[in-house]
Amino acid sequence: MVACFGLFSIHQKGAAEDFSPNPYLLAILNCASWIYYGIVHTDSLLVLTINGFGLVIEILYVAFYLFYATKKQRLSVVKKFIPGALCFVLLVLLLVFLPNPKSQTGIKVDPESGKGIAIGVICVLANIAMYVSPCDILKQVCETKSVEYMQLPLIVCGFMNGGIWLAYALLKFDAYILASNSTGCLFSLIQIGFYVYYYYKYPQSKNSKITDEKADAGKKIGDGKAYGGKVADMV
Repeated sequence: MVACFGLFSIHQKGAAEDFSPNPYLLAILNCASWIYYGIVHTDSLLVLTINGFGLVIEILYVAFYLFYATKKQRLSVVKKFIPGALCFVLLVLLLVFLPNPKSQTGIKVDPESGKGIAIGVICVLANIAMYVSPCDILKQVCETKSVEYMQLPLIVCGFMNGGIWLAYALLKFDAYILASNSTGCLFSLIQIGFYVYYYYKYPQSKNSKITDEKADAGKKIGDGKAYGGKVADMV
């Protein structure tokens, strides 16, 4: 639910601007992966229900983003998501048709079997990708010295979420949940460090875009007056 902070900002501005949809897209694939994990592993009701709820929420987030996105941004989302979704479906189908060990019956799998390990590795990679996805904005932060488009609440709650699942994995000793969320906590800490550094090192930079836009608007008005042109009201 913390992603609502970023979506509220998009709603206020009336445009998606430079906000990245990647965290939401990868969260969908991550939740779908862990839903499958919960279905085929015993005693994974908590994993199944939480990620089922998360999948619905993330789909709503993407729909909200697309509503405010430009045509170019919408095409970009489609180009990113469709190949990833197809690859995920193909992997799941491949795993479904892989034979179970003779000791296993039904859809449940042995976590130590080849099939169980393959499912676990896919979930780990999907989870790490979700945690890493907000890092795609770090290059822009370094270039502009602005943290305007870093979604700090999302990053902080990602760190807290990783910590909670890390504790769960230690109590139950689930190697896959442990590996993915310990790595996720590390990447979240790196992003928090970036935000803190640039926020305090360049305290005015977060307003630089607004300032530049106002300066450009003022220049256009000045040019219009100089040439006797008709200048529209600037809000």
